[in-house]
Amino acid sequence: MAREWNDVTFEDLTEQPVTMTIPADAVLSDLLLSAITELKDLPHISKQNELLVEAFTSLHSLLFKKTDESWSTADERSAFKKLPDAVQKILSLAAKWKRSKLRILLYWSTFADELSTAVTEIQRLFGRLQVRATKRELARAIVEKLGRVIQGLRDGGDGSELTIAATDFKEKLLDFLRVNQSKSETSEAVTSISSWIAKHVGSEVDSIRQELQEIKENADSTLHAEQNLDAELLEQLLLSLAVIEEKTAGESIILAEVKAKLKCGSCESLMICPVTVESGLSFCKSCIEERFRLGYSTCPVTKIEISKRFVINVALQNVISCFGESEEQPAPESSTEEGESSDANFEGVPFDEFSERKVQTGLEYLSSTTKPKVLTGFAHLIKCASLPGGPLAVANAKFIRPPPDPPIKAIPKVLELAKTQDPQYSKLAMKLMVALTSDKGPGPDSEITLEVADGLDVLISLMKEGRLTRTRLLAAETVANILLNRQVRKTVRSYNGIVPALVALSNVDPGCVSSKDLKKADTVCSKGLQRLAKCSKRGDKTQMIVAALLRLLRKGLSYQPELTSLVKDSLVALENIVLEIDNATSANEVLKVIWKEMSELLMTEGFEAHTTVPGRMAIISIMTKLCGLYKENINKFLFLYLLKMMKGTRTEIENLLAPSAPLPQDGNVEEQLKNLKKLLGRSVRLLCYCVTHGKETAQSVLSENVDERKTLEEMVHGENSGILDESRLEIQSILDQIYVKTTPATVVERIAILVKLSKSKDQGCRQQIAGKLRVFVAGKQNLSEFKEAGGIGALMALLQDSNPNCQRDALIALQELSLSVEIPVDQLPFQIILDFLDDKWPICERNAAVWLLDLIIKVPKGADMFVKTKGALEATLNLLKKDSDSPGSQKIATALLQMAKEDASVRRRIAEPGLRGLGILVKYVRDHVKDPSRIELKELLTATLVLFCGDGEACQEAVIEADGHMFLLTSLEEKISKEKSAQGLLELIRNTGTREKILEAGFVTVAMGSIDARFACTDIALGLSLLSSTPEGLNQIYSDPRSVPALLNLVEHCREPKGQDAAASVIARLYPRLNREEDLARQTKIAERCELFFKYLNPLDMSHLKEFLEALAAIAADMKGRKWIHEYRGHQLLIDNLSVTQTDIQGLMLKILAEMSSDVSENGAETRDAKRIRGAFMEHRIADKLFKLFESTEFLGRTENVKHALILIRNLSLAGAYVCEQLADQGVVTLLLGVLKRHESPLSVVTELAVKALEKFLDDPRGKQVFIKGGGIKSLAAVLKLDAFGRTGDAKSFSTIILAVFGSSQTSVAKDPQTRKYACETIFECDILSALNQIIFNGETSRIRWQAAVLMKLLAMYGPTKHVCSAMKAKGCLDALITLRNVQHCNEMANDVLKFVSEKSKDCKRYIDGRLAQLEN
Repeated sequence: MAREWNDVTFEDLTEQPVTMTIPADAVLSDLLLSAITELKDLPHISKQNELLVEAFTSLHSLLFKKTDESWSTADERSAFKKLPDAVQKILSLAAKWKRSKLRILLYWSTFADELSTAVTEIQRLFGRLQVRATKRELARAIVEKLGRVIQGLRDGGDGSELTIAATDFKEKLLDFLRVNQSKSETSEAVTSISSWIAKHVGSEVDSIRQELQEIKENADSTLHAEQNLDAELLEQLLLSLAVIEEKTAGESIILAEVKAKLKCGSCESLMICPVTVESGLSFCKSCIEERFRLGYSTCPVTKIEISKRFVINVALQNVISCFGESEEQPAPESSTEEGESSDANFEGVPFDEFSERKVQTGLEYLSSTTKPKVLTGFAHLIKCASLPGGPLAVANAKFIRPPPDPPIKAIPKVLELAKTQDPQYSKLAMKLMVALTSDKGPGPDSEITLEVADGLDVLISLMKEGRLTRTRLLAAETVANILLNRQVRKTVRSYNGIVPALVALSNVDPGCVSSKDLKKADTVCSKGLQRLAKCSKRGDKTQMIVAALLRLLRKGLSYQPELTSLVKDSLVALENIVLEIDNATSANEVLKVIWKEMSELLMTEGFEAHTTVPGRMAIISIMTKLCGLYKENINKFLFLYLLKMMKGTRTEIENLLAPSAPLPQDGNVEEQLKNLKKLLGRSVRLLCYCVTHGKETAQSVLSENVDERKTLEEMVHGENSGILDESRLEIQSILDQIYVKTTPATVVERIAILVKLSKSKDQGCRQQIAGKLRVFVAGKQNLSEFKEAGGIGALMALLQDSNPNCQRDALIALQELSLSVEIPVDQLPFQIILDFLDDKWPICERNAAVWLLDLIIKVPKGADMFVKTKGALEATLNLLKKDSDSPGSQKIATALLQMAKEDASVRRRIAEPGLRGLGILVKYVRDHVKDPSRIELKELLTATLVLFCGDGEACQEAVIEADGHMFLLTSLEEKISKEKSAQGLLELIRNTGTREKILEAGFVTVAMGSIDARFACTDIALGLSLLSSTPEGLNQIYSDPRSVPALLNLVEHCREPKGQDAAASVIARLYPRLNREEDLARQTKIAERCELFFKYLNPLDMSHLKEFLEALAAIAADMKGRKWIHEYRGHQLLIDNLSVTQTDIQGLMLKILAEMSSDVSENGAETRDAKRIRGAFMEHRIADKLFKLFESTEFLGRTENVKHALILIRNLSLAGAYVCEQLADQGVVTLLLGVLKRHESPLSVVTELAVKALEKFLDDPRGKQVFIKGGGIKSLAAVLKLDAFGRTGDAKSFSTIILAVFGSSQTSVAKDPQTRKYACETIFECDILSALNQIIFNGETSRIRWQAAVLMKLLAMYGPTKHVCSAMKAKGCLDALITLRNVQHCNEMANDVLKFVSEKSKDCKRYIDGRLAQLEN
């Protein structure tokens, strides 16, 4: 097997060792050169031509130009020897390709395959040759080009040059043969066909004739099928040749001689427009004119002078025309349409004996089994039937066959052949039928017509072909022709399918046929229908067809049941026409005629008697469309027809459903039932439409026709009536509109029917049910009956329907129903209702959904389901955000707030940052609740915000982000839920993260403005207390002029002690700020009302004393405050309750008393108010109270309280000797000594205060006596020897002790020598010198270093001088004093001490002098 071109590998071309040399073959070289020349002009394969020539040129160059190629193997040598034969094959095919210009277009695939095979052989042989390396690239190119040629020839496809040329030529040839097939039987036809082909393929006429003869000789072979030659083209060609052959026998030679004489002497072709010149010869007019244009004025043959004045020789032109067109002139278009009678070409030619013989021959050929003979037989008979008298002769002729075969008659035999599957036979048979039944002249013979009518089934079957073919047109024309016969007409009317077959001709797609065929089809259709109806209506196509159909309809209704099929077909045809009229209006003339005729026919009994389902369906369809145009003219006859027809249809359905019902004719019960139900449904819809637009007429008809009305009722109520649910619903609608009697029972019955239909499988029916239930509920009547009949359950089911329209109507109905009747809220489909909140639904549906959602939320677990349903919260919030003005928005806002109020999980969801739900709710309430009388929603939001504020920091931040704090402030200001608002704000203030926002929002201003005697809110007081603990908050409280009265109102009128406490704490912080002159009035106002604080002091309840005492402490810091405290006997209450056990309370009481006692100046001067206060203190024996306190170990452990008590004693001691005496008598000195002993170590402020308190008592003899007897000196000495004494931080305490013992001359201890001596000795024994030495060296201030030096001097002067001096030397004190000489303010004292010591001790003097000498050196 030869390899494909792309299978040849280049390894095949690898150079092999040379073993022998073969010289170039001259034969092969010549053949290649010849092939290159011959292949250049092959028609229709220009691309392959070019590639093939290039490949052969390269092949010749590679093999024979300056080459020494040799073939070493036997395979190579064998391939090289076979190359000449392969190239010779190419040359032969090229010659055949050029010679067979007709056949190459008819059998193009065969020619392409032959050439492809030959090229493949050359490629295969060349691939076996192994060329040198230098030639391999050229060899590869040759192989590739040959491969492309092969591929192009084998895969030509529809887009190749050869395929396109062949297809185009065959189409043109087929059209030409169709037109010219029946033109003539003379030799001119041969010329015409050959010339036409020669002109179109670019060949000689004789060559074309030879090719045609070869095609005819191969007619019976299978070659044509194998070569894919178009069957119809072949048959047309053979038929033409067969007709021509019989007439041209013996005449071809003579005609050829005559034709030669008619050729132009100049161009040697048949003359065109011949003219005769002065020489007597004739030429083509164009040839003579061209000769004159070139400058010649002589005859082309005789050279005789000729003139330019010449005319066309008409006689000669007529003779030339008998031979057909010339070779140079294109064939003229034929004016004769295929399929029409061609006897115009034979007018006046009688039917003679020759024609009879031709008929016999034709009949004989028809019985042949050879197709060409059969075709020839058809040609003979068609020609003969076209002659005058021919139809009858052909119809009556018989071809006698040997017995026992019966004779053959034309019409039966032709009809028999028409029934075959051969389209050529069918078409030619119909041509003959048209010729036999031609309606030209006197018309077809009745005998012929009747005989042709016997084959009506064949004709109609051909008329029902899918596309508009010539055969179909001819069959229809035959039927139209035989309809001229009355008897045939009567027979045909009862024939099933004749009307649709004719009407179908007028409905052909114009895009699929020629305009001529379309016009012919319309003509045949109109002619056939008018003849069938015996109607002569004029007008356009549609008007004529409609007039004929209406006339047929009337005739058919008059002769039922014989013409039932005619009625049915006419109605169906009319239905198609009516439905195909686009943009129909009442002014359409065709529709007017149909409406008028149909309205009249409805009055007859014919329509009612018609029983076919298609016919009745057509009536309904026609009237449905016409009623839409002429609804004002709907009459009672249409109502009656519909009611009776519905009744009959229902009966038919019941009969079919009966167990014993006979099977239909087609045996398909289901199909019959389906069609009847469909008919019933359409009838009901038409009846509904008629009722809608003619209620009065409908009411009249139903009132007068009780049976029909009962039928309607039974159809609605029947279980097995077979009526579609949609139809049942529409019937019920009619009864509801007309049957006005209404009772509870009828209402229940009607609703029950609707409930039943709501379960229909038909979606449209369910949708209508939902709409009706919605309308019923909207009427707000008989709702209890509605519930009883199961209407609520139906609505529940429809709400869950897949149809959105059903859901919508059910939703709105349930919402309206819930206003009057209790509905099972727990059964409502939450998710479906939620979906109606989407923006795509109108506001009405969204409001209904909101209403039902509100009901769901209110039931147990409804809120929980709402929260858990994905997207529920988002959808409702989106509704509030986008449709805040809708009626349902307030309801959904209320529901959401109520859920949030009751469920913490809802609050958490609303507070989610991404949702911003709280902001939407706050904004909605703030912007849409404007009516002051409708504050319920604001109150609900306030209560909910309070809960948000108490749910933790996240929710509090959500409140701030949503401006909820602003809303709470507004509510507080507008006195809407003030207590709640204050509660929420307090929670936000407690959170340090949100406190600043509340402060910035103006809480202080709003709070101060809201406080009065009737509204003294604890939460506001607590909030102010928290804010006052910050500088910003206290500043705002201070800045508000209403703050003082507001705070006093809180103290006085607040119902809860903690609120009073909070207000008191704010006052305690505020009072010290009111120290400017412009604030004195406010400060005085607080001081004047200090009785409020004592009013609520209850020692039995310590939990609320602290804040009041803090306020009093603040007031007591000012003289005005102290005065008013004294005026209201506050000090008495405090003194009486000093024994309280609560540390902070006791400390505050002592602090207040200490503040009150501080007005006594240290110089003993007292004001009038101070005396009164002091008197009051002494009156209440405050010392006794203090003594009792200091007896308590627990009290002594409270440092702050002890400090306040010591300050109080110190302040009182400064009042003068009289007070000191009283205090000393009351044991205060002893008390102070006890404190001093207890606080010896470590040294503290208490020690300092105790020493300071003792100072004034030492000036009093009694005090001094008690001090000495009580061991005061030892206590002071013990304090002085503390290690901590030397700490620089205790300088103040150290200085106080020095002054108490040895200080000023007024100090009684210092003035008493005995006491002084005792003190100094005691102090020296404490080994204090080391500490003093450290102070001198390291003391931070010059004062404390100076005091240390003073104490050293006193010890040396009044103590054991000798021992002191020795100790000072031993402990380095002398060095310290020498150093102190260089300290400013201390040098004088240091020199005094050194001088005194030098005088008292020689050792010390020597040491001092030595040190000073060293320093000087």
